[in-house]
Amino acid sequence: MSTFKEKDLYSLSQVSVNYVFFVFYFVFISIIHVYHVFLIEPDATFSRYFFLVHSIIQSAIETILLVLFANAIKIFFHVKAMALYSMVAFFLMLTHVIDFPFVRFMDMSFWYTLSRISGESPQNFLELLYASNISLLIWLSLGIAGFVILLSAIYLYRISEKWSHRRACVIPYPMLAAMLCTLCLFLMSWDYSTHKWVARSHYDLYEKTLPWKSTFFRRHREFIALAHPLKELQPQETLLKSVDRNAMACAKKPDIFIFIVESLREDFIQERQAPHLYQFKKDFTHFDLALANANATQNSWFSLFYAQYPFYWDKLDPKVWKGGSVPLILLKEELGYKIHCYSATRLKFYQMDQRIFGDNAHLADQLYSFGEPSDPQYAKDKKAIEKMIEDMKSGPAGGRVFIIFLDSTHHDYSWPANQASLFEPFDEKINFIKAALSNSGLEMIKNRYRNALFYVDSLFGTFMDVFNTYEGSEEGVIVVTGDHGEEFYEEGHLFHASHLSRAQTHIPIYYKFGKSSSFATQEHASMTCHMDVFPTLFHYLTGKEIFQGLLEGQSVFSDTPRLFTVTTRYNASHSPCEFCIHNGKQKLTATFSDERDIFNAKGLRVISMKNDKDEIIPHDLNSLKEHFGGALDQIFAP
Repeated sequence: MSTFKEKDLYSLSQVSVNYVFFVFYFVFISIIHVYHVFLIEPDATFSRYFFLVHSIIQSAIETILLVLFANAIKIFFHVKAMALYSMVAFFLMLTHVIDFPFVRFMDMSFWYTLSRISGESPQNFLELLYASNISLLIWLSLGIAGFVILLSAIYLYRISEKWSHRRACVIPYPMLAAMLCTLCLFLMSWDYSTHKWVARSHYDLYEKTLPWKSTFFRRHREFIALAHPLKELQPQETLLKSVDRNAMACAKKPDIFIFIVESLREDFIQERQAPHLYQFKKDFTHFDLALANANATQNSWFSLFYAQYPFYWDKLDPKVWKGGSVPLILLKEELGYKIHCYSATRLKFYQMDQRIFGDNAHLADQLYSFGEPSDPQYAKDKKAIEKMIEDMKSGPAGGRVFIIFLDSTHHDYSWPANQASLFEPFDEKINFIKAALSNSGLEMIKNRYRNALFYVDSLFGTFMDVFNTYEGSEEGVIVVTGDHGEEFYEEGHLFHASHLSRAQTHIPIYYKFGKSSSFATQEHASMTCHMDVFPTLFHYLTGKEIFQGLLEGQSVFSDTPRLFTVTTRYNASHSPCEFCIHNGKQKLTATFSDERDIFNAKGLRVISMKNDKDEIIPHDLNSLKEHFGGALDQIFAP
């Protein structure tokens, strides 16, 4: 029986519409998606109106379907079921709200993000919350607020229904069905007749702004059939046995310093905002193009320390392989190096402490993780540098690896409040709502990043001052890199982990070798990536390419320079399914035909082909095979 004792309004022939709620629902979600469409700024304008029509009509269809469901529940179920329905309807409305910043920042819908996070362990989920740099108290408050909103939805829906029944709106089923069919047919015909005028690249920009994240007729993507799936990863035990131990001798064991800076973007290494890093780049070995192997921290660290493609990230889960990084094992066990780690970032993130240093971090002779999650990032960076310098000076030079993870350049970006800020004006704190709603104010956010970068650079300068005066400086080796880059809406998104743009993947990789070594002046490859760091270090130490044919990474001084590199997109704890192949001039971005089982995928769906400036290049299967056939044959070999 109806709450309002008007059961005659609810029948199989007519629908009583709670028009107060459903008009609000339609207008609200339409405004969100229309506004999102207008935030995109492509070269051509028709694309905007093509997706604008889709946004409005999809919102209308969704609203009508909710009206039909509401009436069906009233007819066939107990009136108490409407309480659950009202919560579901409000939840759907909230998902449209949440979708907006998710797509703006991460290029992932709420539902896709939920499917990724649902597979996370409780520990990983907690680490993701820490990594957002939003306090757990705020996350808890948001969760409580969302729950309260859903509970209040029952009351709000009933109130809106009472208002609607004061002047009842009754629509015959045939009329409502005709409206639904008309809208669907119109949208299908609109899509079919006009989609040919929408550039491929604009689909990537606009499609996820839609309520349903898709048009009726999906745009055609070239399909590359694979003769072979991804190569199987060689067991790490077998890999260790395959290394030529006779080639592992080295006459000298200089100290090695590896600096890994969060969100370090190559084109921001300029004289004013990073003077010490800029000078280091000028003085020592750097590259025309250095790429991260992923646009997210955990996959980049994996490729750096394992010298393997990030595809194999899940294959070396700590539950499967407890030994840690093979290059670190060899440095420790064969070359006798002591390994010291100083981290300002949380190494519990995706169990990176175990992935890199093995079970119980047994490969690390010293492992320091500084500060609580609530401590400012700059303070943890300072402690990491100070402790590393203290240890560097306390023992005899030689035979030590110092690994330093710095975090101030991770958003929200951090530097001492009592330190004069070189770059002004800047946001006192990043307003994520404002950043999602507008592309304006980016310079205020960029200035936060520049000030944090300047602070990290000053810490590096402090290290270099001490390094230049200690006994191992002449032969000491220094590596500086970032885990990935950082984007400021250059290609439509903010921060990182969203897509494989140049801003998110082009990073510094700088080397300082010993003065007496020919490597300091030897010609090197023009392109490199994270996977090459340890093969290069071993080549430098032993004079031989001991990992050739065993690992995907290779020395930058190899006689056969790197012809391409691979960068993957963030996919939470799952194996990366979207990736790009960069040959130095063009890059192919694609995804596996089976995203949930990439090792059995039969082909690739092409997303785009771009030049090194991220400009779209027209392509077909022949041009793709011409530019990337060799790379595909190597990656997908039997």
